[in-house]
Amino acid sequence: MSNRTSAPLLFLAFILVGCSTDPDGPDPGSLTASPAPQPVFSSESQIYSAVLHRLVLTDHPFGDGFPSPFKAVYIHENRSSGISDLFFLDAGGAPLEQLLKSEIEEMSDGLPPVEFIDQSDQVTDPARQGATGVQNDGAVVGLSAIVERTEGIVEVGAGYWCGVDCGYGSTYVVEEMNGRWQVTDVILGSVVVS
Repeated sequence: MSNRTSAPLLFLAFILVGCSTDPDGPDPGSLTASPAPQPVFSSESQIYSAVLHRLVLTDHPFGDGFPSPFKAVYIHENRSSGISDLFFLDAGGAPLEQLLKSEIEEMSDGLPPVEFIDQSDQVTDPARQGATGVQNDGAVVGLSAIVERTEGIVEVGAGYWCGVDCGYGSTYVVEEMNGRWQVTDVILGSVVVS
């Protein structure tokens, strides 16, 4: 009779030992895959990303409501000094820092492939008409420095050149709303027909 009683007690003891948790270790029931932490991007890269998305996906030659014709985006490594020189093929302002360029690339979901260039002539053929003046049916983009209007509201000049008779430039008003930067207004600079 003692063997019959001790077998269930031993079995119960094994179950209890197996269910006990080590106070220094994780609870086996809590070992579920936790989501990867979201990267934290600088305000500057978020602002430029919002402007790029608007410029390339909405303010292109075919206009809002049509898919962007661009298959590549070539961004000048140097900022433009303002709207007036966004279409010069070589921007001469302060350079975009490497970390900023990396963050812009990471935030380029939805855009055609993004590449940074130091000279426009690397990717352009100024003699070609329409949206064919840039290799890979792309656009050369210039970005100005970010100018603070008031706290949480900035302006950024941006534009692209995509060939003879193909260019655009505006000043974008970008606001921080609920921790996210987004374009809220466009101050039309110029549509270039060259």
